[in-house]
Amino acid sequence: DLMYLSDSCRELFRGNAVYGAPDLIIEIISAYDLGTDMTSRENDYRLLGVPEIVFLDPVKRQARLLRLRGREYE
Repeated sequence: DLMYLSDSCRELFRGNAVYGAPDLIIEIISAYDLGTDMTSRENDYRLLGVPEIVFLDPVKRQARLLRLRGREYE
């Protein structure tokens, strides 16, 4: 899994942790991940207000992109 912090969000990174919403999260789904795990992670990212969330499923060869537009994700 990956995350991206732009220069404008660099202050969120302190020590070994990020305190706030990164600009982008990329989740790579493994065969061992449960659907409930992905739902829980997506909810966490939404609550943080992550502007872009990507779920990549290499087994199914699928990608899902969520973008925050105003107060809603599309």
